[in-house]
Amino acid sequence: MNTRVRTFPLSLPGPRHARLRAAIDAALADYRAALARKPGYVEALSGLAQLTWVATGEVDAALAVLPGQASPPVAMIRAKLLTGAGRLAD
Repeated sequence: MNTRVRTFPLSLPGPRHARLRAAIDAALADYRAALARKPGYVEALSGLAQLTWVATGEVDAALAVLPGQASPPVAMIRAKLLTGAGRLAD
């Protein structure tokens, strides 16, 4: 099953794409900083996973940012990502 989604054309040249890439990179850094201060911050973890999926187009990259623990909030984030990717069997 194809798990790639349509992503922003971040690799295209031009100031618009450079600004978009910079904004996404800044948001990813902010999520990581929030999680460094408070590792259990579920909203930041969800945002990081979702934005990673958008930025890369790979749901597996988004899943990789989730901790290995099987807490209910992490399981819910994982389920939302997999459902959005059409990977219901996973």
